[in-house]
This record gives sequence, C-alpha cells and structure tokens, in this order.
Amino acid sequence: MNKLRFTAAVTMALCLVALGYASVAAEPAKGQPQPKVAKTQHPAPLEFKGVKMGSSEKELKELYTDSYTAVIWCMSTKDADTIEADRVCFIEEATIAAVEAKVFLFYYSDSLHQIRLTFGPGDYSQVLQALEKKYGAAIKWESPAITGMGVKYTNKTASWSSPSGFIVATKYAGKISESTVVFSSMAGLQESSRREAEQAKAAAKDM
Repeated sequence: MNKLRFTAAVTMALCLVALGYASVAAEPAKGQPQPKVAKTQHPAPLEFKGVKMGSSEKELKELYTDSYTAVIWCMSTKDADTIEADRVCFIEEATIAAVEAKVFLFYYSDSLHQIRLTFGPGDYSQVLQALEKKYGAAIKWESPAITGMGVKYTNKTASWSSPSGFIVATKYAGKISESTVVFSSMAGLQESSRREAEQAKAAAKDM
C-alpha cells in the first residue's frame, strides 16, 4: 500500500470513529447533570475559521485552498450505516486557539451541520478561554465519571447557544486522552431527529 492510500485509509477510519461520537458529543452523557445551555452574550455566527454552518463541501475546499495549507479528506457515509451525516470531511494539521487539533465536518445533503474538533485535555483551558472571548461566558458544570478500568475523575463541560445552534466543549469526551469542541446547527439537529424517527418507524414495521 502506497503512502497516499495508507493516509486515505487512516483518514476514513478516523472519520468512521468520529461518526460514533457525532450524535452524543454535543450533549452530556446519560445520568450526568443536564443544565440549561447558555445564551451567548455577543451572538456570533457558528463557524470555524470561516467555515460556516450550512456551507457546502465545495465551499470548504475553496476556502482552505485559498487561505490555508491544510489537506482535506472527504468520504461518503453510504456504507457506514449511520444517520448522523451523508458525508464527512477531515482537515489535517488544523489548530484552534493555537492548539493542534483534528477537525471533522459532518454534512447532510451537502450542507454542513456539525463541526467536531478534538485535541489534548492539557489544552482544554486555553481553548475554553478563547471560546469565551469570542462567544461570551459559558454555562459550565462538572460531573463525576469513571474509566473502563475503574479510575474515577471529574469531567468538565461548557456550553453556549444562539438562535442558529449551540457549542459544547468537553474536557474528557469518550476517553480521558481527548477533549472536544462541537459546533451543532439547529437545522442539523432537526434533520437528525427526523432521520432517527424514520429509522425507528422502519424498525417497528420489521416485526
């Protein structure tokens, strides 16, 4: 396998893993406190470095071709058996608040509905500070958690909302080695709910 094919295979694997987090990364885990989501003090468009909710995959590639040197990989989720996105894109060598991060972008019918960034928990405070500078004070809460190996720890979460959607930053997202920031559009959440209802309806008929 040549380097290009290997990189593409790894990228696809990362995208598939990201799909597993897409539906839950923007919400607290079950059993944890469910506080109100903060209203942004100074509402700003939900976007990441010019990539706006509702924009197309073509617009993403044009923006990064003109402004950045990052490599973008995109794939269809047709064979992934998921309702969380029709296509997923992955940006290599990205940063947020001067912190290295992996960026996954989720599309419904070529319309961006969620952006998920992952980075090391050691940089969580720096990223949180930058988000609060742009979007205003967040609602913050802490919740007890435990790893599969039985190690107890305290998770930290912060959230913001606006009429067009919301942002959730989580210090330990799924594992203690990874923090996330997730931008989610209201349109995407509505479409996800619609698809989930259709899936449940179809499953109920298969009896």
